[in-house]
Formats: sequence, structure tokens, C-alpha cells
Amino acid sequence: MAATKDKDKSHNNSSKTEKSWFESAGEFYRGSVSEIKKVTWPTKPEIKVTTFAVLGFVLFMTVYLGIVDFGLFNLINWIISSLS
Repeated sequence: MAATKDKDKSHNNSSKTEKSWFESAGEFYRGSVSEIKKVTWPTKPEIKVTTFAVLGFVLFMTVYLGIVDFGLFNLINWIISSLS
């Protein structure tokens, strides 16, 4: 029972030192700006290379999955037609 009372007392004391919503938001904003300044942003050539790499991969996967889909479609149709 005493442990519960101690927890309640510590909770009441911490609520007096809590920051307001605006103070917390301001601190979050300042921290975010500080972290954004530390980011190493990619250069335009790096952006172009990675964009084309992603587009190439998407194109490759589109063609690959299209071929697999077409093959499986024909295989299933062949199996169904041979059963009937």
C-alpha cells in the first residue's frame, strides 16, 4: 500500500514540472530544425542516378511479372482444358 502512495506522490510532483504543450512543441521544432541542418542532401547527379535506377528496376519487375503472369495464366488454362 505504501508503494502505491509513493507512486501517487511522485506523479503529482512530476506534473508540476511538466512543460506546457507550446513549450514541448517549440522544443520539438527547434530539435527538428537542428537535425535537418545535419542532413547531407544528395546532389542533382545522385538524384538522377537513383531515380533512373528505381525506374529501371520498376520497368524490369513489370516485364518480369507480366511474363510470369502470362505463363501461369496459359499453364492454368491448359490444365483446366486438359481435365475437361
